[in-house]
Amino acid sequence: MKKIKKILQSFSFDEAKFLVRQNFVTSIERKSSEVSSFSNSIKLFCIYLFCFFISLLPMENSIEVTVFLDFLNTVCYLMYFKIKSDKEYLKNLSYSMSLYLMSQTTIMSIFLGIREDNHSILGSYYTLFALIYIVLTVLISFKRCEYIILDYLAKKGVEVNLGRVTRIWHRVNFKLTAGVLLLIILGTQLFRLNKWWLNDNSSPIGTISITNEWLGSLFIICLLFIVIILIVSITMIPTLLFNVGVITDGIIVNMYPEAFRKEYDVTKEEWYGE
Repeated sequence: MKKIKKILQSFSFDEAKFLVRQNFVTSIERKSSEVSSFSNSIKLFCIYLFCFFISLLPMENSIEVTVFLDFLNTVCYLMYFKIKSDKEYLKNLSYSMSLYLMSQTTIMSIFLGIREDNHSILGSYYTLFALIYIVLTVLISFKRCEYIILDYLAKKGVEVNLGRVTRIWHRVNFKLTAGVLLLIILGTQLFRLNKWWLNDNSSPIGTISITNEWLGSLFIICLLFIVIILIVSITMIPTLLFNVGVITDGIIVNMYPEAFRKEYDVTKEEWYGE
């Protein structure tokens, strides 16, 4: 996020306030802030419980990986309370970030919980694969979210240097992610309606064999490439929950909290929390 921070730090308060949406102050509701915060806390707790139990899926593959994923979920959940404890004006940012990060961890848990015939499909390489997968997911999702924010700022009129290749990659990635999500939904419904075909052993697909070595190698490489693209696309599905407007507003306001408080005429108790 250094690039984003560097861009925003070049703006004075008078310039920065025009980047913040006009309805930002409505999130600091003077009469119902306690009710709103309690409601968000309950919703986030329910989501946390769901994500926590989903994170138990890899238990039979690796206890260490499962503990680590549940630890990540817990940290993401507690982050909401940590941020808003002394910065009430960031309660929406903390809620959105916690929701996104827990969703991202849940997707990782689903992938890492896959088994075949009661065995890990990666055997003794499972832990190594899990480590690489988690690290790559963190890096790719970080760059994806960074691009989303930069693209949002660019649409606000901020001069952002986004290369053509970067734009194309992220736009294709977004469309693939949305497309894969749609295919999963449609595929689930089609499977429920037509699962009988899975038991049909007369299908010629099962009898296909590739006898040419080079053709077979090419087929495997293409199949592996498609699988990798699918894994990346499915893993990035939580970025669709990344509330760029709320998060960007929070980042900008946090640069000049006292100036924004006075601009919106909000008391210190309402702005920072009691």
